[in-house]
Amino acid sequence: MNTRRLASGLSARTRRRAALITTLMLPLSLMSAPAIAQGPTPPPTPASASTTPSGAASDPALKSAWDKAAKSGQPVEVPSRFTETMKVWANPDGKNLRAELHTRPVQLKNPANGAWQPIDTRIVTRGGKLQAARVKTPLTFGERGTKHLVSAAGKQGKTGLNVTRALPEPKISGSAVTYPDAVAPRVDLVVQAQADGFISQVVFRQRPTGPVTVRLPLTLPKGTTFGKTPEGLLQLKDAKGEAKAAPIVLTAMDAKVEASPDEGKSSPVTARVETSGKTPELVFTPDEKFLADPAVTYPVTIAAASEWFGGGVPTDAWVNKNNPNSNNAAAGWLRAGTTSTSADIARVYLKFNTDAPELEGATVVDADLWMWNYKSGGPNGQLCGDPLGNGIAAERVTSSWSTSSLSWSNQPSTLGTLEGGNKAGYNYEADPASWCAKEETLLHQVNAMARAWIEQDEPNHGLVLRALPETASINWRQYYSSEYSGDPYPGYRHPPTLIVE
Repeated sequence: MNTRRLASGLSARTRRRAALITTLMLPLSLMSAPAIAQGPTPPPTPASASTTPSGAASDPALKSAWDKAAKSGQPVEVPSRFTETMKVWANPDGKNLRAELHTRPVQLKNPANGAWQPIDTRIVTRGGKLQAARVKTPLTFGERGTKHLVSAAGKQGKTGLNVTRALPEPKISGSAVTYPDAVAPRVDLVVQAQADGFISQVVFRQRPTGPVTVRLPLTLPKGTTFGKTPEGLLQLKDAKGEAKAAPIVLTAMDAKVEASPDEGKSSPVTARVETSGKTPELVFTPDEKFLADPAVTYPVTIAAASEWFGGGVPTDAWVNKNNPNSNNAAAGWLRAGTTSTSADIARVYLKFNTDAPELEGATVVDADLWMWNYKSGGPNGQLCGDPLGNGIAAERVTSSWSTSSLSWSNQPSTLGTLEGGNKAGYNYEADPASWCAKEETLLHQVNAMARAWIEQDEPNHGLVLRALPETASINWRQYYSSEYSGDPYPGYRHPPTLIVE
């Protein structure tokens, strides 16, 4: 595969959702960016992980897939080599495989027949209950008149969120359940199903007339309780005091925050945990002055991820200099790059599982990171990244990290060598006559790091995307994260993807 921009043929979308914002930054060394082809390509198919695993020649399933691929001239799936986060295809050349890796589960094996089935986060009625259709950790949502908001049936038992008063009639749209006025008049509760976990949001549709306090009783994983980080932030910990989830960092964000790093208004929200009897409650009150500020555009959203409560742990996040204590594990979008007005720096962290036995013995011919870019900022205040600018590049991370501890103030080490630079950037809000007025995949060629992980057995701690260079200038990109499920789901979802040939 050549380094290029990939077009999906899908029209740009004009609806976006605000979510919890956090960002991460690391110092990286500079390297030149590879050339970028200007013409769009057909809709991407899973890229080729040119791998010839040991014993492949004697694998009947693989041989059959290669034979079918050769006859049809099209890649053929090899389900025997699938994992929850990886799909594999046999190439028509009869010797190479193509692997598509994701940061979170995209499919699950049916225990009854062993077939792989795609994740489906749509909310359905099953056995008289509201549930996510097909997700790794089963989710059940509250119905009218109950005080149960959402629960996840995990390995450590049932965990989740509740409310202090009976819920109203829920409104379902795709993978989201909205409870209108559940907190206060014109203040909704929204829960979004994820592949492995959920995201809960408090949404202020209009400016409130006074202070609003949110109380969410918690059902916690067995053996856990809330403690504090050295910075004084709430964090779920086990009996030994070890972190079991990311610190609670809440941010109230208005409707313009996601538009660009220098638009919109946000305000930190201090949370505390109070215990009534045996039940802990998450309690927070957004700043009244912020909510009353006429410069704040409604709706205002405060979001949180289920990983606090034992749900799936995201392996894509972003942190930034201007928000040093938080990471973006709950957001449906990722941001990398720099600004001039606020002098902010943002970095995206991603981790793909390349330790799967299915990749053992593979020889990496090519590896590309696909990031779906829908907003960007370029030199001189442009709405789009400039092909003549410096762009965004990738670097291999060399120490462990997780969303339990990741923040601007706590960053893993990196290799010190950048690769896969890409200068392009798209923005669906740009002048329709502009070449960049659309959404499209940006490709970063990451051969060196993929070979290090797969061929050389270097520990895989993931990668970071950052600006070239990180000086005060307009050079940023926004991408969909694995938490973004689209509207409706499935059908419009472009999570970060590592394609290995």
